[in-house]
Amino acid sequence: MDVTGSQRLFGGPYDIAVKVKNRIEGETGVRARIGIGENKVLAKLACDNFAKKNRTGIYSLSKDMLEFDLWALPIEKLFGVGNKMAMHFRNMGIRTIGQLAKTDCARIKERFGVHGQVLWMSANGVDYSPVTRKAHAGRKGYGNGMTLPRDYVKKEDIHVVLLELCEEVCSRTRQAGKMAGTVSLGLNGASFKEKRGFHRQRTLPIETNITMEVFEAACVLLDRYWDGFPIRRLNVGLTNLQSDQNWQMSLFEDNASRDRLSNIGYVMDEIRRSTGKWRFNGLHL
Repeated sequence: MDVTGSQRLFGGPYDIAVKVKNRIEGETGVRARIGIGENKVLAKLACDNFAKKNRTGIYSLSKDMLEFDLWALPIEKLFGVGNKMAMHFRNMGIRTIGQLAKTDCARIKERFGVHGQVLWMSANGVDYSPVTRKAHAGRKGYGNGMTLPRDYVKKEDIHVVLLELCEEVCSRTRQAGKMAGTVSLGLNGASFKEKRGFHRQRTLPIETNITMEVFEAACVLLDRYWDGFPIRRLNVGLTNLQSDQNWQMSLFEDNASRDRLSNIGYVMDEIRRSTGKWRFNGLHL
């Protein structure tokens, strides 16, 4: 939220944050956490690293506070730094956000490109992107992943997890009123010494948000690219989105049957929203 033009009506940023937090809790029962900053990255870092641990649930972070509040945190605490990126930074001797902030930007950009430069700017509290209503309007896809409790080597076991991931990602796509034209599957091996894995995608003949159609496409990718190495993490993604109000009719398939399958998905989503997820034999239903 950009509250620059709202302070004469509702008070300063902290006062506005208190009002927003209290209204969310009063109307939904959810205790919100709010970060305040002069740009989006500072507000995000304030929320993730400090507001969630603060008794009030609100924290304000400014650039002159970075050295004392933010820079001592591990590099993993920086927004945009995942496990792999953190490992790369640590291999360079960069273990804290402050060490990244003090590293020559040219060195970071040479190693990681534009993404590295953005992370360096974030570590220094710099973010020029505006707050707009379109920030979430152009979503390009939906995905879901799961880290497994052990090495999976049997295809039937992998299918169980894969079906659950497909159902979850299709449900989110249906809730957004979208269908997807491309299914992607990512697998990562269990060994840290020997990096194994792949990320492949498959274009569908007709856009869909039907769980079983997405599951079948993911299984094709699994059969084609998995050579049997032990799996520890799976990811399923849907991209090339379009509105679910525009169905492509098929000349070769039973369109009425496909329409029924689609309607079943929306009905099941509504049941889950009203009753919660069911679990049967280790599966969310």
